[in-house]
Amino acid sequence: MERAAAELEKKNGKRPQTEVDLRRILDDPEIDAVVIASCDHWHALATIWACQAGKHVYVEKPVCHNLFEGRKMLEAARKYGRIVQTGTQRRSNGSFRKAAQLIRNGAIGDVYWASFDLPNPREPIGFKQPEPVPSWLDWDLWLGPAQTCPYHASLGHYN
Repeated sequence: MERAAAELEKKNGKRPQTEVDLRRILDDPEIDAVVIASCDHWHALATIWACQAGKHVYVEKPVCHNLFEGRKMLEAARKYGRIVQTGTQRRSNGSFRKAAQLIRNGAIGDVYWASFDLPNPREPIGFKQPEPVPSWLDWDLWLGPAQTCPYHASLGHYN
């Protein structure tokens, strides 16, 4: 995070405020909404906490890992009167928008059922051996609600 902040400061001449722990952001009354773009296992809990803190939420996919988490997120949004949204960004893609418009305009006739699959193959990441946690990473905080385990690069950011 500090690296990214330094890069932005170099480009724009201003250093953005950074915070590692979402809970401190949720405590800030000046913040109305949050984007949950964290590791997947944090999405549900972070969304629920944000709703409890009175924040609206955009949560990236996957929204949650199971129905229980999803129901709890929905309950929190309703209980605290918050807007919670997610998306795949596919609808804003020009090609997808054009295809949807063609279908709506009858280019392929009446559509009564549609199914869509977008294969996005990714090479296997394998399983790396446990190693020391990088100095810039708070592993306990990163794990959050996930099961405790030793750090290894396969589990880290993006992987």
